[in-house]
Amino acid sequence: MLLNPVYQPEELERERQVILQEILTQEDSPEDYIHELFSLRYWGENPFGRPITGSVETVRQLTRSGLLNYRQDTYRPEQLVIAAAGRLQHQELVDLVSPYFERFRNGRPPRQRLLVSTSTGVHFFPRDLEQVHVCLGTPAPWAADPDHYVAIVLNLILGGNMSSRLFQEVREKRALCYAIYSFFSSYSDTGLLAVNAAVGPENLKTLLEIIRIELNRLAEQEISDQELQAAQEYLRRSLYLSAEDNDNRMIRLARNEINFGCYIPYEEIIAHLQAVTAPQINRLAQKLFDPSNWTRVFLGPMTENDIPQELQ
Repeated sequence: MLLNPVYQPEELERERQVILQEILTQEDSPEDYIHELFSLRYWGENPFGRPITGSVETVRQLTRSGLLNYRQDTYRPEQLVIAAAGRLQHQELVDLVSPYFERFRNGRPPRQRLLVSTSTGVHFFPRDLEQVHVCLGTPAPWAADPDHYVAIVLNLILGGNMSSRLFQEVREKRALCYAIYSFFSSYSDTGLLAVNAAVGPENLKTLLEIIRIELNRLAEQEISDQELQAAQEYLRRSLYLSAEDNDNRMIRLARNEINFGCYIPYEEIIAHLQAVTAPQINRLAQKLFDPSNWTRVFLGPMTENDIPQELQ
């Protein structure tokens, strides 16, 4: 499929119908669709903002020649990474794949990489649902940024697990919603920290106010040594637990090569996480949690009047 694709017309048409159904399924799932809407608004015209499945319009317009051209433009030997994990040695993998890839050539010039840009603002997508789905995001450190590991710890404390501030304040103490979390994504040249939640329309203003308060707390007050150490220990254990899964190890190998050009041992990652300090978290929170940097996307039964003025 990679080296010598055929793309038979009948297979292309069959797969087109499958993808169209997948797109409709995603749009019927507000928990998934809110992320698609957020990406479209946050990343703007950059390819980051486009759904992996494409849109109904683009999938319907796909042609065999278009797929072949895309393959020629995108799948290039100089930017291909092959990763494997499990019961094998490096040279074994090289010997295994070399016969298949030694004649892999692409004479086309590489595509020019687009600069990543983001947009801010408040975006509403009214829909007749039981809940309002919320996604709030801000630019965050990229993969090789010195603050990358600080952002990992900050995200965990904000909403990265069941002990996080948002989960405890919103769900455990007030029972306002079932799902609330934050996530941090970093790439080779950009990053994102976001908060996601779903809440009844009557509780939307309360939810947004709590999120605002917790963001301000992290920006204005240093966290305690106990909270910092608990977060670092959780991350250490999670990292070692993920190492038990070969799929996770394989993906880490590929991402390390793409983002850093080398393998980063687990011990080095843990050392970076353990070196994060409370003042560093406070400083990064002040930088990231400036309201003017945030993109806010809402999906559900609501209007602009349901958003507190200070959050618009």
